[in-house]
Amino acid sequence: MDAHQKPYLILQIDEHDSNVGYETRIEAGIRSFRNHAAFDQQYVKPVLPIITPPEKSIYARKTIIFPNWDQLVAPLLVANLKKQGLDVRLLEPDEEIIRKSMVHNTGQCLPLNIITQEFIEFVRKNDLDPADTMLWMVETKLTCNIRLYPYYIKNLLDSYGGGLEKAIVYSGEVSHLDISLTACLNAYLAYMIGGLIRRLGCKIRPYENIKGETDHAIEESIRIPNQSFPWKSSYGKICYSSVKVVRKN
Repeated sequence: MDAHQKPYLILQIDEHDSNVGYETRIEAGIRSFRNHAAFDQQYVKPVLPIITPPEKSIYARKTIIFPNWDQLVAPLLVANLKKQGLDVRLLEPDEEIIRKSMVHNTGQCLPLNIITQEFIEFVRKNDLDPADTMLWMVETKLTCNIRLYPYYIKNLLDSYGGGLEKAIVYSGEVSHLDISLTACLNAYLAYMIGGLIRRLGCKIRPYENIKGETDHAIEESIRIPNQSFPWKSSYGKICYSSVKVVRKN
């Protein structure tokens, strides 16, 4: 059931007999099954074979909104997707948006609500049609119930209304292999370069002579590979140039 992404109920019975407890869990299970069946009609995850040209896929028909979960890697991933000919926008973090997002929180992981509010504000600010937008989220089985993010965000957008219920929440692969093999290769390089720059920054920052100089150097180094997309030049030269900027400072 788990392999096919279907909800299921495990009812463990022991010597502490409680009919009320069993009934409550069975009722919760039935409700989960009904919600899943109803949600499948609203939330459709596109199944994209690797050979599908991006211009013919659902990606090409939507403005893809990408979460800004890492300020070093996310810009490179967005540049990579743009290289595939897709209309990709990066969410803009803001303290005011974070505060506004708390109105949706009922005990969930805070990033879930923050991403939802950032998406809402981005669509409004850029006067986008929600029906033509798609929020990209990662498909994963990691902790913190990240796998449930797309479903819960979709529920929040449906509850918010105002046309936002027409937006798609897409659960994609972190490797971007569902887009193309080229996108997958460049995504790997984006993670690698972003990780190397972050590692260098952490090593150099404690010894900087001017406070904030390392962060400024990191920002400059990210612009090098970001502006180099599509990566027509050597990957090694791009990585070396980025690292050199941080080391120089």
